[in-house]
Amino acid sequence: MRRLIYAVDHAIFAPLPAAPLGAARALLGLSCLMAWSFTLPRLGALYGPGGAAAIFGSPRGAHWTEGALLPLEIGLLVGSLGLMLGAWTRTSALLLAACHTALIGRLDTWTWGWGTTTPLFVLLVAFGGGGAAASVDAWRAGGRRPGAAVGPAEISGWGPRLLWVHMGCIYLAAAWHRVDDEAWLTGHILWEALTSGVFSRWVALDFTSVAGPLRFLAYFAWGLELAAPLLLLLRPTRALTAALCIGLHAGLEISTTVGWWQFIMGSCLCAALPAELWRPVLHRLLGPRG
Repeated sequence: MRRLIYAVDHAIFAPLPAAPLGAARALLGLSCLMAWSFTLPRLGALYGPGGAAAIFGSPRGAHWTEGALLPLEIGLLVGSLGLMLGAWTRTSALLLAACHTALIGRLDTWTWGWGTTTPLFVLLVAFGGGGAAASVDAWRAGGRRPGAAVGPAEISGWGPRLLWVHMGCIYLAAAWHRVDDEAWLTGHILWEALTSGVFSRWVALDFTSVAGPLRFLAYFAWGLELAAPLLLLLRPTRALTAALCIGLHAGLEISTTVGWWQFIMGSCLCAALPAELWRPVLHRLLGPRG
């Protein structure tokens, strides 16, 4: 029994490199900052008096957020910036998640789903140790000495592992509901998406001549989503799976318009890439000079 307890403890809490989660936190904060910065000009039309949320949202009608748009805007920007810089990371994450949820809880249909999943990503990254590396918090903890912002080599592994589980659940949920979808079963879905005026960035192009490769890519993407929940948890396959998923999201961002999904998922997937990829970058950017 003792060995079993030790094995479970090691599987959950064994240290992992700090750099990947620090990079994921910075990129996630940047993604949230961009998402809300681009949304601010339309925030009144979405959530202001008489806006879309008042007509279609839940609850309908007047809501306290209508009179608090300016504080909420400031909270979203400050929280996103704080998360990106790793400055008072947990406080910034709580501020961002609270303001984000206050608005998205009223109306989220315009986000294509990224709005409802982002707060948990933010909290997992921030409270799972994302502020330990590549951050203002690391610089403060290191006595403000040159290079201290790089942070420690390792952190407790529960945070990244829980993040991988959460990403795996999202992939599984996305893939599982397609098992009885005729367009996915026939491999026709990617052609449909690229020729649809709702999704495609390239609706004016004729994709008939590449229908075969598109069918292969549709099956490949579906298979990757089905396998990712397991492969992200296994050390030998984690980095390659993360890289393939990042490539998948990059392709989707280039070809379709479904909100900020690709940026949010791609940022978090960086936590599963090898530390050897991030350490040289962090030392070059944040290490001591001279």
